[in-house]
Amino acid sequence: MSKIGSLLGFALGTTRRFVGRIALFVIGSVVLNIVLFILLPTRCPLSSGAGFAQIFAECSMSVLIGALFLVGFPIIYALLGYKNAIQNTLHYAYTQNKDVFFEYITDKFLGKINMGSKAAAGIVNVADFSKRFFDKLDNLPFVFRAIVGVLKKIIPFAEIVTKVAQQNDLETGNRQLIAGNIAREADTYLKTDLLQPDWTLPGVLFVINMGVFALLKFL
Repeated sequence: MSKIGSLLGFALGTTRRFVGRIALFVIGSVVLNIVLFILLPTRCPLSSGAGFAQIFAECSMSVLIGALFLVGFPIIYALLGYKNAIQNTLHYAYTQNKDVFFEYITDKFLGKINMGSKAAAGIVNVADFSKRFFDKLDNLPFVFRAIVGVLKKIIPFAEIVTKVAQQNDLETGNRQLIAGNIAREADTYLKTDLLQPDWTLPGVLFVINMGVFALLKFL
């Protein structure tokens, strides 16, 4: 597989992992809470022709319970799913595929430089270019913007790229070598074990979800 094909495959695989994890939380929580809501005892029987105003007036508690299970819990699961998807994708992209990740970021960064003037590749301008690039991340897909957005809170990417640029010709140098140098510098700021996905909050939410169901079902 060519280098371009490899980087494209990595980007698509990372995006699939991110979208798949969010879909797992959203679809799973919706199905779970629909089933739980159906299993709850009927608290407010109404005639088939009852309108919304009558339902809300006579069965406000049932409406609130329905909103909790059919709207509230799925939204909270979706928010935690987004966080978990970021963590999971970070672990996949940075911990398991670090070399490809930095090669992909380096390729995007150098591509951005090459879109400007030739002078942009000079050491004098690299600091400005790298700062703007990592501030805006405007030529990265959404998933990678999210990943780098999390990592740059710990890793000073702009400073690292500027330092590596002083040791390498960004215009004609080997991109894989440059990416490797950036990766080694970044490793001094971050321990990969910090990127392990955390299931604590989703687990707590699931326990609360089932606990509320049990209270309403059996009490």
